[in-house]
Amino acid sequence: MRFFRGWKSVIWLFYCLFFAALWHSGVYWLLKSDDVTSNYFREELRKRYNVNSDELPLRAFMAYDPHDHSIRLRNWLFTVLVTSIMAFQYGVMMYCGWQMHSKMEEKIKNLSAALQHHHKQLFKTLVFQITTPTIFLFSPLVLVIYLPFFNIELSFPAGATVCAFNFYPALDVFIVFYVVTEYRTATKRLFKGLLTRMGMKVQTETRNYSQATATNRISPLTTD
Repeated sequence: MRFFRGWKSVIWLFYCLFFAALWHSGVYWLLKSDDVTSNYFREELRKRYNVNSDELPLRAFMAYDPHDHSIRLRNWLFTVLVTSIMAFQYGVMMYCGWQMHSKMEEKIKNLSAALQHHHKQLFKTLVFQITTPTIFLFSPLVLVIYLPFFNIELSFPAGATVCAFNFYPALDVFIVFYVVTEYRTATKRLFKGLLTRMGMKVQTETRNYSQATATNRISPLTTD
């Protein structure tokens, strides 16, 4: 991390932009719709969504030609591109995680038990943060990318994969709260305080309502 201090932190920005541009170029050029994909998906889109594929900015992935079953090289190149990007990102995560673990084990030997426990919690958090995108980010993407190669006619709601993508940022926060003891304790204390205040408010409103009801019952007797 020392290498990326100061102006060198801009490297992270260009790193993200580079792979984003690479992914965008692959989707734009390698998944561009042609007559084969338009004719193949026209009936499916009309039946499932009641739309005309000719009126949509369609990007389609088709591994084989439905007529002669020949390989569609352009779509295969997209799979190679996306697989390479994912493998590289996953490799960076694994390498950095292992380097962090190796160096951390050497340096925390001379630290106090509390600091050792804290560093081990941070490493456990890192392991969970690597596992979470594997389940909710990479796995749905691998399913979508590689399923066409089995040449199976299958229709499933693509929104399910998008929902899996959206689970990842939320779970990333929950992992930190669950693993790190200090965060978990502070969160429990916060919720306990909120519940206590809510309970006191409910008790006050109930007591006020009971007193008001009793007053309404006594008033007619006093008038008589």
